[in-house]
Amino acid sequence: MPAWVATVIDTQKGAREVRDLPFCYLCGVKFDADSTNHDHVPPKRLFLKGHRDFPLLLKTHVKCNGDRSGEDQIITQLIGVLHDRHIDTHEGGKLQVDMGRMEDGSPVLAAKSLPLRAIIRRWLRGFHAALYREFLPHDVNAMISPPLPEGSLRGDVATPIALPAAVPEIVEAIKVNRRAGTLDRVACRKGKCRYECVWVRAQNGGRMCFFALDLYDWKLLGDRRAEQRGCVGAYWRETGRAPEGAAYGTEIEIVGGIGGAPLDPFSTS
Repeated sequence: MPAWVATVIDTQKGAREVRDLPFCYLCGVKFDADSTNHDHVPPKRLFLKGHRDFPLLLKTHVKCNGDRSGEDQIITQLIGVLHDRHIDTHEGGKLQVDMGRMEDGSPVLAAKSLPLRAIIRRWLRGFHAALYREFLPHDVNAMISPPLPEGSLRGDVATPIALPAAVPEIVEAIKVNRRAGTLDRVACRKGKCRYECVWVRAQNGGRMCFFALDLYDWKLLGDRRAEQRGCVGAYWRETGRAPEGAAYGTEIEIVGGIGGAPLDPFSTS
């Protein structure tokens, strides 16, 4: 049955309740006598000191958690740009950038080999585990649109990659269901980390999850001369089944839409 009351984790008490789930959110294996610790989702160093309470902490195997330290360093450096922070890193976990130009000659600064989709997918697995108390399999189908324009560099000329056609639809669905109160949500780090999702009906009759994620208004990392975009995406299982207790998308249509920037799910005016 649809969950007419959305699942929300936006208090320290709510976050504490999912701190010690019986399985590792990264691999799905239940804990036995394994060596364990806890992973910050997203990583602690990404946030300014005044925004570090309260975190979303999830139990993991030590090895599963340690395997991601390089990615954590890279994303911390990227978000640090918004705060004008220099982040010291270990070798192998450094954000690499190249200077280039667009076809019209305008300059562009491009991040190289940035595993942003893989990083977001890992956090997505954490948010799913926290909201639904279940592991999100690695082979789940997913589409992730990062908050940064994407492209390729040939020589020093940057060629943009088109935004997925589904992005405006996902953005609108998030806004409509936010107004309807039918979004599952995680909000932590004094609101600097916001994740929202809803399970909508797919063309085959099953359910798929539309989600949006914001960290420090990270769309500002993109080209401010162009229309800025939020981070959105979708994931679904072959069975078309939604987790127990998941919020189902409203069937109500809002005449004229919600408004706000069409590519930013957290903009409403």
